Amino acid sequence: MTNVVAFPKAHKDAPAQSLEEVIERVSENRREHVNHIVDELGSFFVARAYEEGFPIDGDDCFKDVILVVEAMRSAMYKSIGLDHPMQAVVDSVISLGDGDDVSLTDEQIKTIEELTKE
Repeated sequence: MTNVVAFPKAHKDAPAQSLEEVIERVSENRREHVNHIVDELGSFFVARAYEEGFPIDGDDCFKDVILVVEAMRSAMYKSIGLDHPMQAVVDSVISLGDGDDVSLTDEQIKTIEELTKE
């Protein structure tokens, strides 16, 4: 018999052991915070649209709603330095013209049409 108690080597609430681990935890906390906000905004968006006479909560609008919600998530991630897969799509499809106007080239419109074909 032994009096030695085996403690777990990794504990969820254990303090970070390195700068990289601190950065990783801060990034994860930021990601979770954004996800929480986007979940609330997405629910509000669908509910408000429905109240205004746009029943977008059905299967026929499901993909469109996901696109809008993920665009919000992507923008919020980008604002705090986190990556999201949609950022690369936006960067390749949308270019800013002179001033603040968003302009799409014929090639970009063709790319969007190809991406949205079912």
